[in-house]
Amino acid sequence: MIRKYGKNIVLTLSVFMFVISIISLFFTLKHGDNQYKHVGLLIALGSSLFAVYVYLKQKEYSDSEKLLEFLITQFDNVVELIHNNNERMNWITASRIIASIDKISNDIIIEEHKKLFELQKLKYKTIVNNILSDEEKTGSFFYGSKDWNEDIDESAKKSTIPTDKKKKQGLLSDFNFLSEISLYELWEFTQFPKKYDDPLEDQQFSDKEIEFYLQSRFTGLYDYIKHRRKFTAINGKLLKKDRKK
Repeated sequence: MIRKYGKNIVLTLSVFMFVISIISLFFTLKHGDNQYKHVGLLIALGSSLFAVYVYLKQKEYSDSEKLLEFLITQFDNVVELIHNNNERMNWITASRIIASIDKISNDIIIEEHKKLFELQKLKYKTIVNNILSDEEKTGSFFYGSKDWNEDIDESAKKSTIPTDKKKKQGLLSDFNFLSEISLYELWEFTQFPKKYDDPLEDQQFSDKEIEFYLQSRFTGLYDYIKHRRKFTAINGKLLKKDRKK
């Protein structure tokens, strides 16, 4: 009902029904005959209850929608914090946000919002995975080195050297390398559950679809699929498939 009429219309309707119920109750009590007063009271009460119900459902939907939008914003914050930087506190903060998102998402109560959240979560799993698996991010990167190509032993040593300011404060050693706890939280987020219900079905192009639909409009895709049907590549070698009819 909320999706059909829109949130503003539903809110207006609930207020309108409540006002009508109050007016109906007033005139029933003041001008109505005794035999109709009970009926009028029931109608007024029913209208009031309906108005309250509609208002609560609208508020429930609105709160769930706001929570969904908030959590998506937090996903964006995570990506911004860890994208192309190796500041220890940034990664710790990002991992804490990820852990919090997982808990807060349980408060999403509208089913369609739950589905939208899972879709967005799938998107950000891929983004965080790509950041962690970036081949340019060497071991030195995770030690906090500004030079990602630096020897990892040197990066490990430098990661414990405090800044001049901290030295003046009496600090003898520091922690500039990325926390394994935060790294594990982010890595675990990128993983799929063992019983993941993949929405993709195990299906392939039919010969008719390849020849009549792909060939004319999707030429690159057509060449690829046709080639895949004829050949398979193993360890740098191309082998022709033996397609049995």
